[in-house]
Amino acid sequence: MKKFALIAVCALACASSFAQGTINFNNLTGVSQPVFDIDGTTKLAGAAFTAELYAGPLGATSDAQMTSVATAPFKSGGFFLGGSQAVAGHAFGSSDVSFQVRVWRTSDGASYAAAAATGGAHVGESSIFNLGAGSVLGGGGAPPATPGNLLGFTSFNLSVVPVVPEPATLALGALGVAALLIRRKK
Repeated sequence: MKKFALIAVCALACASSFAQGTINFNNLTGVSQPVFDIDGTTKLAGAAFTAELYAGPLGATSDAQMTSVATAPFKSGGFFLGGSQAVAGHAFGSSDVSFQVRVWRTSDGASYAAAAATGGAHVGESSIFNLGAGSVLGGGGAPPATPGNLLGFTSFNLSVVPVVPEPATLALGALGVAALLIRRKK
């Protein structure tokens, strides 16, 4: 009886590991869509850039509906290779999920949100996309199957976050203009 209970517990543990779907977090396998820096021609490479995968419900239309799944550094040629990642809340074999990839220059912040709040930072994000035809979480078939690919992901360029002047700088500029106007009246 003890052996049967142990086997049942192990079987449940194994089955629960397949409860979540997995996705192949890279833009090379089955997709081949590189990411470019701000000039639109330089492909990102190395740990100087980080890609972060976000997932949300099918048909998500805003960043607020997305949650972080995993991060990965870039290799070469504009490609990130983050490996197989579990997508919480989405079952094996399903395609009821939307994805977005956000990228930032690592020296601009520890996260995408931090970099996007920094003037002069290099950041970018893909459009929100659904898995393309023929791709499902977990790759389809019976467990253990290979993870699905990011079909639907398209290439994009980073952009520079505008530098917003400090309020003190704006106040000094306004005082300078006021002083010039007063001097001109005299």
